[in-house]
Amino acid sequence: MKKILLAILLLNQLYSHDYWLHPQKFRLSKGDTLIVHLFVGDKLNKEIEREFQKNMTKKFELITDETKFNLIDGLKDGTIPVLNRKVDFEGLGLILMERDFAYIELKPEEFQEYLEHENLDEIKEIWKKMGKRKVEKERYSRFLKSLIVSGSNFKGEVYKKVFGQKLEIILLQNPFELSVGDSMEAKILFEGKPLPYKTVMVYNQSSKDGKFTEQRIKTDKNGIVKFKLNSDGFWLIRLVHLLPCDKCKDVNWESFWASFSFEIRR
Repeated sequence: MKKILLAILLLNQLYSHDYWLHPQKFRLSKGDTLIVHLFVGDKLNKEIEREFQKNMTKKFELITDETKFNLIDGLKDGTIPVLNRKVDFEGLGLILMERDFAYIELKPEEFQEYLEHENLDEIKEIWKKMGKRKVEKERYSRFLKSLIVSGSNFKGEVYKKVFGQKLEIILLQNPFELSVGDSMEAKILFEGKPLPYKTVMVYNQSSKDGKFTEQRIKTDKNGIVKFKLNSDGFWLIRLVHLLPCDKCKDVNWESFWASFSFEIRR
């Protein structure tokens, strides 16, 4: 029994890969306190709340159409939640975080499960053609966004601006101007170029009853995904892009993880 429980725990840890920014409130007013959590888990299950890790955080910014705030300088290592500050702007605000590479080693059977879990069929074919290794060594980095608003003016373009993240999600509509039943589009960029025919997961947790739903969609030839806003509440667009890393020292693979959180009201 202990071995089974340990296996389940290890499997959960393997699959608990998502990081996402989760504002306590997406809609605020000037003078309110903005609180943002950094959660780790799978399919919006909050298994860990991650503290601010200065050595792992390459960027942490609050961006409006007019200004950009560097949040790293004012934070102490170990701060939890990762952000707690007064709102001193009006309009849309984009919270952006980039985390440095972390490293993991997976046995072949674990790596195969990982590829299947993340719908990385194209990598499975590449991997099959490679020579067998005792472990697969991977480095991975994260690129996170979340959109909030201060006040009643939802106008702005910060949600669709490109900020040069290695793997970047761009919203093509302003979620604060959308309602349940509308369709929404997002564009996926890798190294600044559209990422075509890539599997993207879209998660939702309803604010009404907490029900979780997911949509699996592939980008089109222009790197765009389109999905239905079938419920209110918390929404997360997320994906992973895994590549062989032939020129990397002591690493076989490198992966890039991106997520973008926002809220939809009825």
